[in-house]
Amino acid sequence: MGTILPILVYTVYLSHELHMIELNNKCVGDHVIRNKLSVLMGEHKVKNFVLLEKETGITRKTLAKLYNDEGKGIDYATLDALCTFFGCQPGDILEHVPDED
Repeated sequence: MGTILPILVYTVYLSHELHMIELNNKCVGDHVIRNKLSVLMGEHKVKNFVLLEKETGITRKTLAKLYNDEGKGIDYATLDALCTFFGCQPGDILEHVPDED
């Protein structure tokens, strides 16, 4: 028998003072926020972080965390830079997926 792993659920907190969206990783909840940076990079044929870092000013470390869904939050300036680069809206980068219980 395999191990049963908890479904990870993210609660989004908007912090106007910090100018960031914090994604708090929780094991219990009703919804999931997924980061779609990897999908956008594929659609725009961006094969690595070098061009993205150069054009947006976002460090490779930050891009890698976002790409791998390891970050605990995203700064508004980072989100704005990605939206400008890809010509998209924040909803094209972050996706809300309801839990299917």
